[in-house]
Formats: sequence, structure tokens, C-alpha cells
Amino acid sequence: MERFFIALLTVSPVLNSISAEDGTSSADRLKLVVMVEALDDEDADVRVRAAEAIGRLRAAAEPAVPALAKSLRDSDVKVRISAADALMWIGEGSRAAVPELIEALQDKDWRVRRWAVVALREIGDASKEAVSALIKAVNDDHERVRRVSVVALGVVGRNVKAVAPVLIGAFLGGDARMREVAAVAIGRLGQVDDVVRNQLFNASRVPDTRIWASYALYKTGRDPKSLSDIASELKAENSEARRTAADALRQLGPDAGDAIPELTEALKSEDREVRWRVAFALGKLGPAAQSAIPALTQSTRDKDSGVRSHAVSALVRISPESQQTISVLKRAVSDKDRSVSAGAFLALKELGAGQLAIGSLVKKFRDKESNTRYEAVVLFRHYLREWRDAGKPGVQGRPDELPAQDKELAREVKHAVPVLIEAMDDESLLVQLLAVDALGEIGPDAKAAVPALVAVLDHKDVLFGVKAASALGKIRPNSQLVIDALVKKIGHKNSVLRMEAADALAKIGSKSKQLIKRLSDAMRYKNTQVSAAFVLCKLTDDYGSMPIIISSVQDEDVFTRRSAVIALGRIGPVGAWSVPKLLDVLSNDEDSLARQMAAEALGRIGVNGDSVIRTLVWAYVKDKDISVRLDADEAIRLLKP
Repeated sequence: MERFFIALLTVSPVLNSISAEDGTSSADRLKLVVMVEALDDEDADVRVRAAEAIGRLRAAAEPAVPALAKSLRDSDVKVRISAADALMWIGEGSRAAVPELIEALQDKDWRVRRWAVVALREIGDASKEAVSALIKAVNDDHERVRRVSVVALGVVGRNVKAVAPVLIGAFLGGDARMREVAAVAIGRLGQVDDVVRNQLFNASRVPDTRIWASYALYKTGRDPKSLSDIASELKAENSEARRTAADALRQLGPDAGDAIPELTEALKSEDREVRWRVAFALGKLGPAAQSAIPALTQSTRDKDSGVRSHAVSALVRISPESQQTISVLKRAVSDKDRSVSAGAFLALKELGAGQLAIGSLVKKFRDKESNTRYEAVVLFRHYLREWRDAGKPGVQGRPDELPAQDKELAREVKHAVPVLIEAMDDESLLVQLLAVDALGEIGPDAKAAVPALVAVLDHKDVLFGVKAASALGKIRPNSQLVIDALVKKIGHKNSVLRMEAADALAKIGSKSKQLIKRLSDAMRYKNTQVSAAFVLCKLTDDYGSMPIIISSVQDEDVFTRRSAVIALGRIGPVGAWSVPKLLDVLSNDEDSLARQMAAEALGRIGVNGDSVIRTLVWAYVKDKDISVRLDADEAIRLLKP
């Protein structure tokens, strides 16, 4: 561990290569520095996670490109794949790594070769020097490398004369999937010479290649007959030809406007594969496909769920704010298929009309299928959380203070409370747990659920008790019954339930002399000392008990340590002077849950110092426990620049 702390506190020479002139903040540069350092770690898994973390920074990670280029030669194949993947996410900013990516096209592992090709594609015009190598990669031993190489040539090979003959060769000599990607790549070239056009013309007369050859002809010459040839295949006897024609028209997008009548008619096909592909294609046409709206509306009642789903999506793309689309979406929320109902609800939410579907969701809480009930409660809870986080007054606000659509939501949410109380006895434990969580999201308007939630505090599964305590803290019932039940839980053996109950007491905010005395008395006992001190700090705004909490971070008892760490995170920025102790827990504690809680606490406190950033980043790339890494990653994102 001593070497670890030296690494944290020493200014890395890598910092000199990551200049402040690129406009990134010093904190962001430091994150990048630590990630780049980890690319040289002796543990290959750490190097993999470091490369992945760098890639997630996208364009901001450009200063790390030289280090990633070096990692393309790493002895571990997983590191090489992750490095190529990261360069792909950085995109055009990875142009300095083009020579190493060209070299990676010779890697013995096809996955490295594939991601190197994809990275070159994302770099775009800046990787033109790779065209010769990509042409060779079209003949790679692995089909997936060959395919992505064709796609890449369509992006980086524009205005390169040697590319079109290679692509037409791949088109004529490939299977159905290769013909599609090669045709699309040829289409991206914009213009081709007469030799290539003649080859495409000849291929357009052959059944197996006709559709995609016509596609390429249309994209490179805007020949109306080519588009007509594709559209006519929607009536072919061969179902595979009809499917392929729909796919080609989808690829054309708005350019396929003249084929709308044929596409609309094809929605009546007996082949479900054709119908959903056609609906997908019409959606890609966007507002130009207005004439298809009646047929698509009918398709939202199709017997096949895939067709219904694509028809709903198409209507949203074509006419998102029309009353007809809103009505269809509202109805589709009640669809038995989860993908259709969830897609319709999320579409309404994006259109600012999610409140219209709340009633339909609530009805599904009583559906006979447990999966349907589960999905409905998930969407309901998700919508309430987003609605609240977006700065709305909240369902607990008086309806006369809300905009019209929010009044409707408030009414629907109130109607959901008794149904959610019923759902707390659902045969599915997942539905039960989600119902408890959803009641908490409703807030004070869920007061009718308080007795049931108090009973759940004693559930045999402690997770239910944790969720119930959290819900009570959000509902904030100033009831002696609730306060008594929560006070009993601040000494629970489970540190999470202990602190969730304490947090609920703090949120309820009762400052009665009786409660203050009970909390003061509880500070005399080890199992309640930290949680009682936390509640007193929050209720009285007197942080004189903070030293007790901070010292407990190093207690021998793991439950006491966990409670103290949670408490410091819930106290927030006021607990900034506890940061060194939390860093020590994150770096050295043997208990993975304590480390996880320390990462979360650091994110909540929000101190953006060098040692905090370094420790969190190192925890993200080095900790053996995935939960610790995920919480460290979230904390990094929460820290303000």
C-alpha cells in the first residue's frame, strides 16, 4: 500500500505531456493522467479498465492518444482490444495513432484487427494514409474484419480512385450481408467511374444482386429507374427479396420518398418480417411519409409485436406532436408486449406528454402477468424520478400551483397510491420492492401508505426495510408511530438499514425534546452511537458530534465503519474535513462494502482535490470489486470541475 500512496501523491511526468492548452480543466487533466499511468500497470485487467476509462472520455481524451497507441502493442490481447476501442471512441482526435492502427491490422487476433479498422473509420478523412492497408484488410481471413474494412473504405476512401474497384469486387464476390455493406459503402463514395457503373448496372439485372446494385446506382447517380426497381421488389414473390427491398429503402432514408406508395402498400404483406421492415423504413423517411400515417396507425394494431413496435416508432418520427400520434402512443402503453408499451411510454415522456400514460401504467399494476406488473411499476417510478429531478414542483405540491399537464399527473399519481399499497403484497418480491420504492418517489402524497411501510421495516429481507425507511424519509410523516419505528432501527445490525432509518428521521425533521433526549441517550451505546450522532447533527445543525462519526471510520467493527462512512456521505459538503479518512478507507479497507460506501461518500461531499481524484480514479481502475469500481466511477462524474 505504501507504493500506492507514493503513486498518488507524486506528480507524474505524464502530466507534462497533457497540456492545459487543450482547454480541459486541471481536474479533468489529472483524471486523464492517472488513467494513462494505469496503462503501464503490471496487472493486465487494470490496463484494460484504464483504456476503457480513457475511451469513455471521448474527444476529451485526445492527449492520451500516444499512450493508447503504445498499448496497441501490449502483450495482452484484451489490452490491445481495449486500446483500439478507446481510440475509436476518441474519433478524429486519434489521428496521431493512425500508424499504430495500421500496424494493428496485422495483429494475430482478429478482434484487435477489427477494432483497429473501426477506429480508422471513426477517425475519418484524417486516416486516408490507411486506405492501402484497409484495401488489403478486405481480404482478411475473418469475415467480420472483411466486412468492417469495406464499411471503413466507404468512409475514408472517398476521392481515392483505387477504392471503388475493391468495393465492387467485394460486392460481386460476397454473401448477402457483404453485398449490403459494400453497396452502402459504394453509395458513400458519391461518384464512381463508368467501369464501376457498368458493373453495377449488370449486377442490377441479376436476381441475387439486383436490389443492392440498384441501391448503389441510385446513390451514385440519382437514377429514378434504380429507385423504381427497388420499390418494385416489394411485390416480388420471393419473401427474401421483399425484405431486402425494405432494408435498401430504409438505408436510403429521405432519398426514398418516391417509394412511399409501394412501402405503404407493403404494410399489408403476409410476411411479418416484411411488415416490420417496411414500418422501420417509413420511419426513416421522417415527415416526408405523412401519407403513410393512416396505414401505420393501423399497423400499431398488428398481430405481431415487432410490427406494432416499429409502427409506433415510425409515427413518432413522421409526426411526433400530432394528436393522432399522441393518441396512438397513449393506447400503445397498454400493449401486452413490454417492448411496445415501454417504447410508447418513453416516446410520450420525450414529447412532454408522459402524464397522459400514467393512468394506463397504473392499470397494469394489476395485470395477471408478473412481468407486465414489474415493467409498469419500473416505468412509473422512473417517470416520477425524472419529473422530480427536472425541477417540477413535485406531486406533493398543491395542484392549483401546477401547469395543466402537471395537475393531471398529480391526480393520476394520487390514484396510484392504493394500487401500489396492494402491490406491496404482490406474489413477486420484485414487484413488492418496486412498489415500496415508487411510493417513496411519490412523496408526501403517499401518506396513506405509511402504516404499510412501517410494517415493512421489519421485513425478513433487510433490503425491504432499507427501501421502506427511504420511502418514509421522502414521505416525511411527522407521526410518533413512524418516529418510534425508525428510532428502533438506528441500532440495527445492518449498517445500511441503520443509516437509512437515521436519514429518514433527519428528513422528517421532528425536534421534539423527547426525540432529542432519546438520540442523546443512544449515543452512549456503540451500535447506535454513529446513527444517533448523525441525526442530531442534521436536526440541530450542530456538528459537534462530527468527531465521533469521523473517528468511527477507523473502528475495528466493520458495521460501525460502514455506518460512519454512510453518515459522512449523507452529511455532504459539511463533512469535507473527513475526506482524508474516507480516502484511507477507499484505498486500504479490507471490506469491499466499506470501500464502495467511501467512494459514494466522496462523490456526495464533492471535494475536487488532486488526492481525491487520484484515489477515485485508481480505485476505478485497480479495485478488485466491481461495485467499488462502479461507485468510484460515479463519484468521479459527480465531482464538479
